[in-house]
Amino acid sequence: MPALLIVYGLSPSSQPATLHSFAHSQAGPARARHDDYTQGLTYYRSKEYAAAVEAFNRALKENPGSPWLIYHLARSHLHLKNRAAAEVLAKKLVHEDPSFARGYFLLGYIQFEERQYPLAEQNLRRAVQLEPAYVQLNPNDPDAHYYMGRLYSTRSKFVAALEEFSKMRDLDPLSVKAYNNLGTTRLALNQVTAAIADFQKAMELGTETGNPSEWPYINLGKFYYERGKRDQGLALLKRAVEINPQNDIGQYHLGKCLFALGLTEKARDAVEKAIDIHSKSPDYFYFLANICKKLGRMDEASAAFRRFEALRKKP
Repeated sequence: MPALLIVYGLSPSSQPATLHSFAHSQAGPARARHDDYTQGLTYYRSKEYAAAVEAFNRALKENPGSPWLIYHLARSHLHLKNRAAAEVLAKKLVHEDPSFARGYFLLGYIQFEERQYPLAEQNLRRAVQLEPAYVQLNPNDPDAHYYMGRLYSTRSKFVAALEEFSKMRDLDPLSVKAYNNLGTTRLALNQVTAAIADFQKAMELGTETGNPSEWPYINLGKFYYERGKRDQGLALLKRAVEINPQNDIGQYHLGKCLFALGLTEKARDAVEKAIDIHSKSPDYFYFLANICKKLGRMDEASAAFRRFEALRKKP
């Protein structure tokens, strides 16, 4: 039986029966646009995201105002790690269709990933206000539970977050993201053994699917080195930056672990890479100041500390 699709903003009589029929129910003379959108959805479901982007872009030329089309295009960009393009589209959704809750969900998620936590919570709250029964209406959508879990996490409601991420895992047992978020949530609840198992499962799934994520390696590596298991932490953090050298948080924690092991020059290299990627984090400059002080480079330490102070004072 095809999965139902609830399209918010349409009356019950106007609701398409399925995702496929949604693509063919929209107004417009161009059958080609229908075919492009349907083809894009097919590519999306089969995880051929580059092809999905091409198809959705073709469809968008014929129907630039379709919120679901823009939403799926943005999601495809996210899967391709093109967060900037996804953010532009999410902001377009929120601006052009303020009643479309998925735009707020998507923008809130991107802002959460960018550590813009107040903005993320604001948009996720707005999404929930617009769709107070979204999860109840869409109980088989893993993303719905993921978004709700992230919202609860921003508010430190970790028991509720754990329930949502568990539902996400049950619906999508191959989701690296589900297991990684279960791990971080269990750590917040001090469920250490279960958290480690979740991180390890996320790593295994990433290896098996050929699409590893650096995040379980970062999270478990950080956990280990902060508890004195520095060699174990180092191995995981090295693997994290192999998977994604452009993850500044991975580079930062690699530097912290190297510093704890007395490898000060290598620690400096790592934190400087983190700063090259993301130059707005005061923590990175504070750490760099301490490294330079340890190396006896007092002028560089002072410069890094001044940068830390300047960033810390910014709203």
